[in-house]
Amino acid sequence: VNAIIDRNEKAQLALLGERDIALKPGLGSLTSGEFARAREAVQAGYQAAAAVREQLAPLGVDAEAYAEYQADRRRLLQRTLVPGRVRVTTDADLDARILRARIRARPGRPLETGALHRDLEGIYGLDYFERVDYRLLEEDGQLLLDVSARQKAWGPNYLRFGVALQDDLQGGNSFDLSARLTRVPVNRTGAEWRNVVRVGQRPLASSELFQPLGPGSPNFAAALVEAGADAREVLLDDGSRTEYRINATRVSLDLGRQFDNVAEVRAGLFARRSRIAPRLDDPELDVVDRLSVGWRASLGFDTLNSPYFPSRGHLFELGITASRASFGADESFNVLDLKLVTAHRWGPGTFIVRSEFSDLRNTETPLINLRPLGGFLNLSGLAPGELSGQNIGIGNLIWLRRLNRAPLLPVDNPVYLGVSLETGHAWQQAESVRLGDFTQAASVFLGADTVLGPAYVAFGVAESDQRSLYLYLGKVF
Repeated sequence: VNAIIDRNEKAQLALLGERDIALKPGLGSLTSGEFARAREAVQAGYQAAAAVREQLAPLGVDAEAYAEYQADRRRLLQRTLVPGRVRVTTDADLDARILRARIRARPGRPLETGALHRDLEGIYGLDYFERVDYRLLEEDGQLLLDVSARQKAWGPNYLRFGVALQDDLQGGNSFDLSARLTRVPVNRTGAEWRNVVRVGQRPLASSELFQPLGPGSPNFAAALVEAGADAREVLLDDGSRTEYRINATRVSLDLGRQFDNVAEVRAGLFARRSRIAPRLDDPELDVVDRLSVGWRASLGFDTLNSPYFPSRGHLFELGITASRASFGADESFNVLDLKLVTAHRWGPGTFIVRSEFSDLRNTETPLINLRPLGGFLNLSGLAPGELSGQNIGIGNLIWLRRLNRAPLLPVDNPVYLGVSLETGHAWQQAESVRLGDFTQAASVFLGADTVLGPAYVAFGVAESDQRSLYLYLGKVF
């Protein structure tokens, strides 16, 4: 991003002529993301203008004209603004009705600027645009609300990478490298095509098409196909542990609705073929080969101010999965999944509470819904997937504090110090859940919001003195 800004700055400076005046405020350590220091930036601008006062004087107006200008401004601010027309334009290959549907302002109704600003923030949050702005113009005797959205110069398609590297300091390690390609928009109605490929201990290939049901419609359809494999150590109810290899393919088709970019509800059908086998041949251990077919529904709500290092807001995700023999499944069962995250500023730092829960009911088949625990902020200190069960529960208390208000490097990426306290466990049967079984863990980490995404270096420790080092690039909340 800094490279793009520098390039644009040089291009604009090259256009200056002899009569032009360039102001260069002395910003010192002030960076582009430090909004809390905006007053310092304003003061630096005043000082830069004062230094060239004589050159700027011929461009000014007399005191009487300036007073008239100020009076006009005050009258405009006191006036009830009622646009006669609303115009929305964009240079993106996108139907402008998609943007128009997200703006609540209507001709003939008083303009609520607060609501308009929130609507423009929602359009910017689509991640298609470099700039979203509006103007109020007098045109043909009417007040025109003119909204414009400029497509990102560095998009619209995105390729992002993720890395997960873990070492248990005893010769064991794991490594995963992932790439995510998002193509937006696929068509003029705003469809998105999301693809993920991961290689390493947990290989995965996934492709999802997200299609709005019409320009600007909050309703959508989503089709997904994915295949993957994983190795997990299963904690049996008798206390023994066995490592299994899981291979699974899944397809799903959902219909849903979004609400103001902060909430989503969806429901649909799915089919999943899974094969779970012990990694070492053991005649006493079963191989589970099952077809699950049924319906699923989910509700999500997200107001976190950052998906990487939040300082305020909440996240709530609730999912219900029901496999049914009447749909062609080998067995009927129900799964309830719940995730909660809340972030609050407290003094110079931020406290984040995070919890996840998964509950499987109405089945006697073992290993049919294995959920993993272990890894960074998922019982740190344990290896990824070191604990797995059909029922899991985990809770985290995380403290974050930003370390650098001035850049440490030639870029102004925020750097954070974090500490976590974690507890959780996995069970094969819901009836076996006991609070005394919970595993305790903790971690200390450094995180940075980089151009490649959030990056973390962490040290984790779990009870029984299990320790691990982590290098992680990707989203953890």
